[in-house]
Amino acid sequence: MDNRNLKQSQLEAIVKKMIDAAIKPDTTQREVARMYGFTEATVSRHVRAFKDKGEYRSFKKRGRPPETIQKLTNKQQQEICKIIEKSTPDKEGLNCVLWTRRAVRDLITRIMDYQTTYE
Repeated sequence: MDNRNLKQSQLEAIVKKMIDAAIKPDTTQREVARMYGFTEATVSRHVRAFKDKGEYRSFKKRGRPPETIQKLTNKQQQEICKIIEKSTPDKEGLNCVLWTRRAVRDLITRIMDYQTTYE
């Protein structure tokens, strides 16, 4: 089971079930880890936090903060996508024939007058 693709609420529900199973005297943390698709270290960390605080651990939202992700507006992104779909880098005045990260960066810099951080 790959837990990385679960929603936050789903992951929290599974962790609660996992902790409940792990604190039962008839199961080991290794068995619980296999059952729920976590590593033994993860199970141990959650169980220890539960025993120390007496409550289920709350999760922080995973991933990058939304304001750090999007540097271009949706309209700008659509414009860039149209150019990439309908043209080639050499036709757009860039010094390559296939779209690469660097070519897209150069296109964005040239058209949008925007400096990207990718090197």
